[in-house]
Amino acid sequence: MPRSRIRKTERGSSSTQLQQAASLVLEKSISVREAARQLQICHVTVHRYIQKIKNGIEQPRVGYNSHNRILSPEDEHIFCDYIRNSSDLYFGLTPTDVRSLVYEFAIRKSVTVPEQWHVTKMGSRDWFSNFMNRNPTLSIRVPEATSHARAVNFNRVNVTKFFDNLSKVMDKYHFEAANIYNVDETGVTTVQKPSKIVSTKGTKQVGAVTSGERGTLVTLCAAVNAIGNAIPPMFIFPRKRFKPFFMTGAPTGSIGEANGSGWMDTDTFFTYIKHFAKYSKPSQENKILLLLDNHRSHLGLKTIDFCRDNGIVLLSFPPHTSHKLQPLDRSVYGPLKTYMNSAMDAWMKNHPGQTMGIYDLPGLVAEALPKATTPTNILSGFKVSGIFPFNRDVFQDYEFSPSLPTDTPLTTNLYNAAEIPQLVQTDPIPSTSRESDHIIGNKTPTKIDTHQIDALNNSKELLETIRPFPKVPLNLKKKVIRKKRSTAILTETPEKMALEEEASKLRKKNAEKNFNYFIVIFLLNYRNAFMLFQKLKTKIKFSTKTFSMFFVSYLKKINSYILIVFLFIKCSLNI
Repeated sequence: MPRSRIRKTERGSSSTQLQQAASLVLEKSISVREAARQLQICHVTVHRYIQKIKNGIEQPRVGYNSHNRILSPEDEHIFCDYIRNSSDLYFGLTPTDVRSLVYEFAIRKSVTVPEQWHVTKMGSRDWFSNFMNRNPTLSIRVPEATSHARAVNFNRVNVTKFFDNLSKVMDKYHFEAANIYNVDETGVTTVQKPSKIVSTKGTKQVGAVTSGERGTLVTLCAAVNAIGNAIPPMFIFPRKRFKPFFMTGAPTGSIGEANGSGWMDTDTFFTYIKHFAKYSKPSQENKILLLLDNHRSHLGLKTIDFCRDNGIVLLSFPPHTSHKLQPLDRSVYGPLKTYMNSAMDAWMKNHPGQTMGIYDLPGLVAEALPKATTPTNILSGFKVSGIFPFNRDVFQDYEFSPSLPTDTPLTTNLYNAAEIPQLVQTDPIPSTSRESDHIIGNKTPTKIDTHQIDALNNSKELLETIRPFPKVPLNLKKKVIRKKRSTAILTETPEKMALEEEASKLRKKNAEKNFNYFIVIFLLNYRNAFMLFQKLKTKIKFSTKTFSMFFVSYLKKINSYILIVFLFIKCSLNI
């Protein structure tokens, strides 16, 4: 049977005509055939409809019954809610998962299913197609890959803390929209993602030429403000030394830097901050708020000192939340990648047989960046992130659902009475599901008894028993690799002092590591050790005082080791 059956008749498609016919027969004493003739419907249908009314059915069902509806309307609604909750948790069900789950659910509910379902152990494709048609609020989507760190850290606590800090600085300095900036980095590569093309239908493989298998990355750093303006960007090339010809064709006013990795580091970001201050013109009388992430390169002490001296207030986002809170990520860098791919496709077609290099990227960015940094895109990014206009309630409850698997267990269930308004009238209860998703058709709420409510609760518990929602064990121990940061006003004195203490500990740790390396070299070859000592003194400020301090501690360690060995030998020989 075709999945999209085309109706060949309009019989049974409307209950209004049958209600009118029944009114003519019962109230005006018109014959069944005459009423059917006036309304142009079958007289047998009118007769059956009137007989059902006389038998005590107030609103008889009209139309064709769904031939493959396995679950009742109530159970199917609960099934839809379960699918939506799984998707909100970022553990969505594939079509195959849905078909397997409905089979298991129907078997546990003792519902009769077609014989073929027992063979395949899942629902049929026809059932799934009609199920999707009956529930237009569901659709098959390609999910965006989201790291576990982002799913866990974007939670109500972190977001509330960020908006508390934002409210604090806004109340203290009264920033205007023109003085609220966001800065972030993104990568542009020499290998583009080809755009869609028109080709022969049915061809299994369609190709497009790129510069190589894997491209070389160049970091692009940009800043925008809440009135739609953009600061000229900075390019960071993966080269040891920067040359002026790197910036051929770059956007007007942009600058360039180079380092071995091509990524942002502390010194490079300090250079960009000075470039940013040149165009934003901050001062102690006209302070500027700069929003940025918690990357290590943004936390340099000389950068923070420069910002404090020049009237730049630094506010960091919570870690791993930039995909939701950062305006550049929300509405600028996505279009930029699209326009870059189009520009790179055009470049490859205009330069056949040539390979794109990193020095061609600034010219392509000059073409794509103005299209992405439009005032409409920039203003949209600040609005949807709740930064400007300030809106701490911009995110709905369901957007925090991916962090629920790591929360402590709650006594409440993911489902509640507010999620089934067409079945029972109750007081409103907060829900993690979207309000619009609870409406199916135009059904009016009807009251049901306690047994029906118990049956619905059993259906919810049964679904969670068959396929439980993911939950991280409470006793799961995580290996801490580095210090976990949080949102903070970096230019305030307590935060600056904490960063200074952290930097001091890091310098001491690195110095001890270099000293141990020096001792090893010294034991192998004293000449190389002397050259290493001179290098440490000049490049990382490894002073003679530091050397003497670690040398004394090293001798103490040697003496303690000799004492331990002596005691061990003495005990083993019973001397």
